[in-house]
Amino acid sequence: MIIGISLFHYFTPVRLHYLHAIFQRLYYIPIILSAYWFGFKWGLVTAVSTGIAYAPHIFLHWSMVPASMIGKYIEIGMFALIASLVGILADVQKLQQEKIHTAQEQIRRMDRLSLLGQLAAGLAHEIRNPLGSLIGSGEILADSLGKDHPKYEFVEIMHKEHHRLRDKLNEFLKFARPSAPQIIANQLNDVVRSTLSLAQRQAVKAGCDIQPDLDETLPPLPLDAVHMQQILLNLVINGCQSMPQGGKLIVRTRKAGDSAELTVIDHGPGIPEDRQDRIFEPFYTTKDEGTGLGLAIVKQLVDGMNGSITFTSSENGTSFTIRIGNEQG
Repeated sequence: MIIGISLFHYFTPVRLHYLHAIFQRLYYIPIILSAYWFGFKWGLVTAVSTGIAYAPHIFLHWSMVPASMIGKYIEIGMFALIASLVGILADVQKLQQEKIHTAQEQIRRMDRLSLLGQLAAGLAHEIRNPLGSLIGSGEILADSLGKDHPKYEFVEIMHKEHHRLRDKLNEFLKFARPSAPQIIANQLNDVVRSTLSLAQRQAVKAGCDIQPDLDETLPPLPLDAVHMQQILLNLVINGCQSMPQGGKLIVRTRKAGDSAELTVIDHGPGIPEDRQDRIFEPFYTTKDEGTGLGLAIVKQLVDGMNGSITFTSSENGTSFTIRIGNEQG
C-alpha cells in the first residue's frame, strides 16, 4: 500500500494538489493497520518507512513552495505520532485479552477441580467400606493358610494389590478434600531434614543420592509443616523416579528477601517441551502406574500456603522451585 500510494504521488502532476492531499491522507491506512495488527514496534517501522518513501517527493516537487513543504514534513511526524498511539493502544488491548484468556483458563481449571473433587469424594465413599472388608478378609485368609501353603503367594498378591488400591484412594482423597493449612512460624530447614530422613530409604533403593544444600541463615517462615513435608516428599520421589539409573538429587534452600526458596533439582532426561504446560493438571501423567495427582496436589498445597511454584526443564534435568514466606499472599 505504501509503495502504491507513493507511486501515485510521484506520477501525479504537482498542479493537481487536491489529489496529493488525498494521497497524503491515504498513508494513514497502512500505518494504522500495521500498528493495530502488529503493535507499537511495527507501527512505528511502517511510519518511518512511509516517511522515507514520501520525503523525496516533498523535496523534489514542493521545494519551490516552502510553506507547503514544511507542512508536509510535519505530516511525516504525524505519521509516527499516530502509529505510536495506535500501537500502544493495540498492545494494551492484546495484554488485556491475554489476561482475560488466562483468567478464563483459571476459571475452567477451578470448575474441573471442583467437579473432580466431588467425583473423587463420592467414589471414595463407595469404595472405602468394601475395600476395608477385602483387606480384612485377605489378612484372615493369609493367617489361615500359612506361609507354607502352595497358594499363599496368591494371597500375598491380593494383599499387596488391596493396599496399593487403598493408597491410590487416599491420594484421591487428599486431592479432593485437602485439609486446611495450619500456617504458623516454622523453620523450613527442619522440615526439609525430617522429610529427607523419611525419603532416604526409598531413595537409596532407587540409587538416588540426595544432597541437601541448606541455607542456615533462614529465619522462621509462615508455613504448614505437614503440607510442606508432603510437597517436598512428592518432589523428591518424582525426582528419584526421573532417574531410573540413579543419580544426584539436590535439595536447596535459599533466602529471597523476606521469603525463602526451596528448590529440588534432578539430573534426569527432563520433561518434554510439549508436555510442560500440563504437568500440574490433575490426572495427567507420563508414568505407567502414575495417577497424575502428585504434582496437582503439590500445586494445590503450595497455593493453599499463598506460595508459588515454578520449574525449568531441559535434557540435563528438571528443577522445581517453591517460593514461600512473608512476601507471598
